[in-house]
Order: sequence, then C-alpha cells, then structure tokens
Amino acid sequence: MIKINEIKNRDSKNIVIEFDGEKNELNKFGNFLEDKKIVGIFKYSELKQLSEILKKENNFEFENGINKLEDILQRDRLIWKGNNFEFDLTTESVIYSILNITPDSFYDGGRNSSVDKVLKRIEADIKNGAKIFEFGGKSSKPNFDDISAQEEWNRIEKYIEAVKKEFPDVVLALDSDTEEVIEKGLDAGIDIINDFNGFTSEGKLKLVEKYKPALVVMNNGRFDKIPNLKNYLEDYFDKRVKAILETGIEKEKISIDPGVGYSSNNSMNTPEDMERIKSVKYLRDMKLPM
Repeated sequence: MIKINEIKNRDSKNIVIEFDGEKNELNKFGNFLEDKKIVGIFKYSELKQLSEILKKENNFEFENGINKLEDILQRDRLIWKGNNFEFDLTTESVIYSILNITPDSFYDGGRNSSVDKVLKRIEADIKNGAKIFEFGGKSSKPNFDDISAQEEWNRIEKYIEAVKKEFPDVVLALDSDTEEVIEKGLDAGIDIINDFNGFTSEGKLKLVEKYKPALVVMNNGRFDKIPNLKNYLEDYFDKRVKAILETGIEKEKISIDPGVGYSSNNSMNTPEDMERIKSVKYLRDMKLPM
C-alpha cells in the first residue's frame, strides 16, 4: 500500500508530495528510487493532472486513499470572492480594468469623460477578457490635490448607475480612501473596495464589518521610513489582514497590493517601486490574491 503525505516547504510555487510504500508498489510509478519513498515536486496543475490519472487507474492501492491528494489540492486553491462573485485564481489570473473618472489622473485623466465613452470602453474590455471594472473618482498620484467626499462621489455616481444598468453581471470595484464615498458605493452595489491606505481607520473597518465586501488592501508607504522593504511589507500586511479578519470577514474576500507608485519618497519610478514589483515573490507566501 502507498501512503500519501504532504511535505511542508518554503517554495509556495510548488507542492511537495511523499509517496511512502513498498518498492513493488512504488515501481508502478516507474523505477525512480531504491528506497521505499518517492518525493515529487509538483506545480498545482501537474498534481491535479496526476490525481486525475490515478483516479482512473485501478492498479494503485493507497493506504489513506486518493482523496488525500484531493484534500491537498483543495487546501492549495487560491480563491478570491465577494458577495456576488468567485474567482479561482489557482492557475489563472483575472483581468482587472481600471477606469479613472478624474481630470488629473497621471494615466488616463479625461479619457473617460462621458458615460458613453465608459460604456464603450467596458464593452471592449469585456471582449478582451476583463472580469472586474474599477472606478476611481480621485487621483492618488504623488502630491495629489485632495477633494471633498461629495465631489468625489459626484464624479462617479452616474457611471456606476449606468454600468449597473447596461452590464448588470459585471463585477464593480471602487478605488477610494474616503469613508463616505465607500459607504455610498457599497449602497450602490459596488462589489470590491480598494483602499490605498489599507483600511487603517476604525470607520472603514466598521464598513467592512457591516457590508462584508471583497477588498483590495494596499500599502501606502509614501510617508513611512522603510529601511527594509521585505520586513516592512510582510509586517504591514500581517497586521492589516489580522485586523480585517477581526471584523468577521472571510479571508477569501481579501486581496493585497504591494503599492507600486506609493514608495517612501512620495514620487514615482524609483528603485523602491521596482522592489515592490519583485515583492510578489515573497508576499505570495501569504496565500492571498495580489
């Protein structure tokens, strides 16, 4: 009989499985080793394929059942869900389209200046595979000019209404750090809240507790001293996720954003921004969408 065990490892990209049994049983996998154990390192998709093959074969006898592999696969799935959607990101990413309804955006300021333009943009992006559409009513570029909550909401309200009417099944996100705007967006049917300040205020945590939306928890390091970015980001997200989970929200509703463009010198295109891009290599160990 063959016993299946998962071996803990530091490389979150791979799953390490030990097959433990008599040599004549293990030889059915091939003549790999003289020992009574075989250790295999699998990508998720490879282990899933192996599981399907073993389920179809009748000449393997497992002490703890082929279901052990299914349990391991289930634990390693990466799910991001909201109240009205669920994405399995284990092996495939999702396209997240940004629609800045701001005249001073550093990227597309003024390009989404009418409802008709936005609807045509969404229609085109849907054809190109986009699943999520995020509205932003206030620029958050370095040294941005802040605006009132009412002005921010006035900029985006009609667009949200129009998209909900024209494309009722799309997932909508809101990029805002303003409590009043976040609440109005949630009342209007927004599915995801993206806060570049990481939901640090009690008011925002209360809204999370009340509405339980999906979240993008971002790091804004513009006003912090960061001697070691890896330690800083890991500590930041560990604390933010713990605080957010205390609201009663499910972990599967949380995604994280390392904050490229929100570096500690309050400018863009810096060496720190490049390091923030690279941070996905270790932040993925948190097993949260990014």
